[in-house]
Amino acid sequence: DELHKADGYKLNIQFKGISHTIDCRDILCIESQNRLILFYLADQNILRCYGKLDEIEWELPKQLFLRCHQSFIVNLSHVAEMGDKYFRIGKSIISISKKYWKDSKDRYYAYLFSSMDGGQPI
Repeated sequence: DELHKADGYKLNIQFKGISHTIDCRDILCIESQNRLILFYLADQNILRCYGKLDEIEWELPKQLFLRCHQSFIVNLSHVAEMGDKYFRIGKSIISISKKYWKDSKDRYYAYLFSSMDGGQPI
């Protein structure tokens, strides 16, 4: 049930006067580069906005998004593999820092088990 609460959840961002509405299920991962936030989308597009990753993190559905590094948030529904120090999303490797390792591992496995427990991943 928790996973399905993210269905249809939208995020509104602005960059250089242009507004975008993003369906959170379409976000693969989010990267922070200085004050620029990059949204990598399933359709290969990259959307940008100015801000702080901490602020974006609070706007995302907690059951679906995970902060795994100071500069990265991943969408758990798009993670193909978790290694010792990384997540793989498609061909991209996203580092998991020491600070976020335990929480990343715990939340990723909880997500996997909840998906197998009759719930369907988003």
